[in-house]
Amino acid sequence: MAGAATPAADEPGDALDAYRAAAEAARQTADAAVPGDAVALTGSPENAAEVKTRLAGAHKQIALARKNALDAQTAARELIEQKKRELEQMMRDASALLEPLQKQMDRLQDGIGAVNLYLGRDEEIFPVREGQRAPADEVVLVRQTTLHMDEETAFLAGDGGMDYRNIGDFIEWLQADQANVNQIIPEVKGVVALQPRSTWKDYTGDAAIDARINQANFETFWLIRNGENLWLTSAPFTVGKHAVPKPNVFTDMFIERIGGITRPMQPGSTAWLKAEDAADKLTRHYMKVALLLQGLVDRTKVFHPLPESGLSFIDQAAYDRGVVRIITDDENVLTTGRQPFNDWLRDRTSNLDTGMRVVGVFSGYGRGFALYPSDKGREPANVHPRGAQPQDGVYTIKRIQDRHFDFSFTFDRTDEVWDQYRGYTKPQRKATGKFAVGDKFVLPLDTVTIDEMEEYLAARSERAEYEVMFPLLRAAIAFKREEQQEEQPFRDALVAVLAQTAGYDDLDEVGRTADELIRWYKTANKWHRPLNADDAKASRLILAEHKRRQTPTSDAALAAVRMAAPNAMVIARRTNDLIAVIPEVRRFQAPSVTENIWATVVTFTSSGMEKTRTSWQTLTRAQVAKWTILHRTDTWAGWTLDPNRDTHLTDDELDDFIDALLHRSGQLRSVRKYLDYLAKPNVGEPFRIVYSERGRDNDRDQIVATVHLSRDGLHYTRDAYAKRKGGQLEFFLDTEVESYESNRHHRTSWTLPFWGRVRPTHLVWRDTTVEEGLTTLIEDRAANAKAARARSRHATMLASAVRDDWQAQQWELLRLRYIEDFGDADLWDEHKKTVEAPKWPYNERFGNTDFLDRLTDAVVHAGHDPHGLTLAEAAALLLDGDVVVPAEVKTLRYPPADV
Repeated sequence: MAGAATPAADEPGDALDAYRAAAEAARQTADAAVPGDAVALTGSPENAAEVKTRLAGAHKQIALARKNALDAQTAARELIEQKKRELEQMMRDASALLEPLQKQMDRLQDGIGAVNLYLGRDEEIFPVREGQRAPADEVVLVRQTTLHMDEETAFLAGDGGMDYRNIGDFIEWLQADQANVNQIIPEVKGVVALQPRSTWKDYTGDAAIDARINQANFETFWLIRNGENLWLTSAPFTVGKHAVPKPNVFTDMFIERIGGITRPMQPGSTAWLKAEDAADKLTRHYMKVALLLQGLVDRTKVFHPLPESGLSFIDQAAYDRGVVRIITDDENVLTTGRQPFNDWLRDRTSNLDTGMRVVGVFSGYGRGFALYPSDKGREPANVHPRGAQPQDGVYTIKRIQDRHFDFSFTFDRTDEVWDQYRGYTKPQRKATGKFAVGDKFVLPLDTVTIDEMEEYLAARSERAEYEVMFPLLRAAIAFKREEQQEEQPFRDALVAVLAQTAGYDDLDEVGRTADELIRWYKTANKWHRPLNADDAKASRLILAEHKRRQTPTSDAALAAVRMAAPNAMVIARRTNDLIAVIPEVRRFQAPSVTENIWATVVTFTSSGMEKTRTSWQTLTRAQVAKWTILHRTDTWAGWTLDPNRDTHLTDDELDDFIDALLHRSGQLRSVRKYLDYLAKPNVGEPFRIVYSERGRDNDRDQIVATVHLSRDGLHYTRDAYAKRKGGQLEFFLDTEVESYESNRHHRTSWTLPFWGRVRPTHLVWRDTTVEEGLTTLIEDRAANAKAARARSRHATMLASAVRDDWQAQQWELLRLRYIEDFGDADLWDEHKKTVEAPKWPYNERFGNTDFLDRLTDAVVHAGHDPHGLTLAEAAALLLDGDVVVPAEVKTLRYPPADV
């Protein structure tokens, strides 16, 4: 029956039946309530009122029937959702019951895989070398670290290194030389894990395809040595970085890091349970290693003869008896004792200068030598003209002033170029190559020794860099050895002459002296070259230097020099006099300026009498090479030789720069041609100068300062540059910009504009009075802005409250109209859901605020309190009357103060 309550249902099926019944009842009610002549009128008001009453009654019956049906629909949906949640929980509960079973199955499958490793399933053993076996009592040593064939051999270093396809080449490498075997496994009896590569290699350019191919590069091989015998075995098992776990690997699993704080996990926590599971998996992983090795013991004779007590990689007793021992080479890595290769290479290239030689390897994987500019020309090519390819080899360099590069060299072109008259021809002019400090395709020759380069080649800790390191080092070593052979006649002749000199105990000492003198001569000359037996000039200068070195300096002369230059960091003897070098005491401090650049150089006679004293000098390697050091301090060890004077100013020059920025800005040159207005005096008053000696955007030939300006209570910056041209120092100004931090965020900030050119800690001049005044202005502005934002937020809330009140009034009007039409207030809430909410009609277009926002904001910012006022009363408070309130909303009120 229409309007009857739907009985409650406990099951979704019953709820759906109830919903269907209510919907059918609603349909029947609608059919019965609205006959065909329901809206027929006779033309009289009385008849119209009667029709309206009849229609309202029919509407009420249908609305009640529809509400009953919708209630039944809602009840059915809620019951279906409830049952769905219950079923899902039942499914989760069932899955939880199966989870232990799944874990047991996983462990069983893992155990089957471990047994297969022990049984040698899919295992291959390749005999590499044959010979005498080690005695039975020889300890079996297991290396902890997994090695990588590509790093150990450096095969194809210039082409990305070897991979899984070169395993045969690796075996031949082991067979070729016992030294190669000793490099990998020096123990008489032992085992080490190997992988073809340590890093990913690109094959197709498709990441998915390359990932599948690279799986073969990370498979584990085992190299077993037994005396002179060597075997390489493979098994379907990847061991990872270590064949034996590091001592702290398991304890570290139960350490968590939260908010930068490291602490032990709480037992029983979710993180603890996950860590337990991970530790269990890792334990079984390393147990597989032991089972794999034990299978080789029990199934093969690679470890025979065995000790009488037996050999076990599983039983701890075997380790306790010393039958098996672990070499924890990853925890005690033997290095060169030197700095990392990349740092060493950068230091060596930073000390280069004009006339020195480098060996270059320009082609190959990952070197960065660009024949063409990068996309959109952001990075220039390393050659001019672009596309010209230099041959690998030795080049003499020049220091250059360039935005991107530090040094250049020339080379003959082997390519052909098109000429409209002659066709393709070989270029007649040489090409130019360029490089910067730290580039990985050049290695200095004159400042490195064969011994230190061979140490890097032999250092396992540096093997990860083999693709860059090996080609460079091998080429440099080969060249230096060839040069030694070329110079051998000269050296032999020099040794013969020096051997007749008193003061040497044996020929080895003579040879060391000869080598040192040859290095001295090469370093002391600007243009480096090999020496030949007929080089009379070199012989004369070297013998004179040797004589000078053998001539002792009197104690009285040295004492006189030390008295005249007590702060000297180095005192040395030259050919005919003495020299002392005193660091300049700078008025400006680091990090703004470099402190180990400028020095006062004092010369003395051989008897210790002062001759000259010259301030603010830099030192070159060629100078120092001609000295015999008599006294030095720790400061001398860190002194910069061959500095680029174009990126350093003396204190007087820096004072002149600051004076120009503060008082002579109108005399400064424009940094851009034909834009003289850029060099006009600053309108603002400078209050801070920040300075850097490195140069703008890493320019090698500029020094940059940022001038902070004060104008109208605002903070600005302006970049300035110092540049040497023809021995003269010139100053330039760039454009003035508004400081992002100070003006946008209302605070005086040390942060420079977002592009960043100098470090804000490099302060060289400051006017605290101007800065304090500017700071006060900015802080006051910040406080005012904060108060204004608070007032704006309050105004927004008040305007929103008025709109809410207006909307509530509109809803009430609609409700009364509905009751008037249908005569039943009980159905309003259901009807309201079908009606669009009333919208405030005064929103202005194009993003402008409407009159209410402008009115409220103006009243609040004027200092008035609009609480409880009508809009008309609030508008009357404004003197200018710019805000017009529509008549239909003048009586709307702002909420009272306590709301």
